Amino acid sequence: MLRKSLLMIIVCLFLCSCAQQTTLPAGTGLQTAGAGMTAPGADELDGALLYQAHCASCHAPLEKSGKKQRTASRIHSAIRHFSGMRYLEFLTIRQLQAIAEVLDQP
Repeated sequence: MLRKSLLMIIVCLFLCSCAQQTTLPAGTGLQTAGAGMTAPGADELDGALLYQAHCASCHAPLEKSGKKQRTASRIHSAIRHFSGMRYLEFLTIRQLQAIAEVLDQP
């Protein structure tokens, strides 16, 4: 029982650390978004920058990502179903498609 409790605590801490906000250098056109904030400008559809800003801290840099070939639908589903990713609900479908497109590149 103690092992299960310890494991649950470790998993919770991991998920909380993944939910930390990521900031990019000034001039990237992206802003860190949190609860109540809107998504980056509708013109900001650079999948690589979006991945770096919102995914890389938990899923490794794009070049080493274990999430290659994920579709926008699958990313959207993960955001809706994994509590550690719910802070990303502000991302638009077009932005998720841009992320999926860079994940689909070799």
